[in-house]
Amino acid sequence: MAEIQVTVGICKMGGAEFYRAQPVVDVWADHSVFPEALLNNLGIEPRRQQTVRLPDGSLADWGYGIALLEIGDQQWPCPVVFSPNDEYRLGASALQIFNLDEDYNAGTLVAAGPLSLGRNEDISPNEFARLTAAAPREGYRIWLHYDDGVAGEVDLSHLAESELFKSWRDRRYFESLRIGAHGGVEWDDDVVLCGDALYLELTGQIVQSTI
Repeated sequence: MAEIQVTVGICKMGGAEFYRAQPVVDVWADHSVFPEALLNNLGIEPRRQQTVRLPDGSLADWGYGIALLEIGDQQWPCPVVFSPNDEYRLGASALQIFNLDEDYNAGTLVAAGPLSLGRNEDISPNEFARLTAAAPREGYRIWLHYDDGVAGEVDLSHLAESELFKSWRDRRYFESLRIGAHGGVEWDDDVVLCGDALYLELTGQIVQSTI
């Protein structure tokens, strides 16, 4: 899957001068990541130290704060993580705040669907949204994003002890998840979870244990 880069303005809260950067869109990152030196130079200070999980699985304590981001003609305060490295990543929280979605075919960001403001009791199977992003989280949790704006984590620990899903006990295997051709979350041809069932789980509706 090709990377998407987008021009983003970065400014301290209450400021007027935006620094232009081109971070990679990374829905696997909970929040946007920028170099600590850049954020400090812009007068953006961390509000606390936050434990983060790095792509190699190790943990570190990095600064965590708020910056004013600008994408197109929109400006919104967004969480940012202070990286000691030269990292530029636009994370999932910024996409949610700006209500944007990834169009990997066009290599750009597009307007997302309507925001979800709660459980829809009247949803029918042909109204399910399309799964656009999935990422592993701690334990047996996965983060999901659908094209109607619904996003969040689903806990799959109730499946992990079954024989069908025993391969998840290899952490590297669990983290190899991807979106399959039919819109579900899959690890290989034998381990597949239905995207619609995961949507029901995420939105708090009743599903069977064999999602």
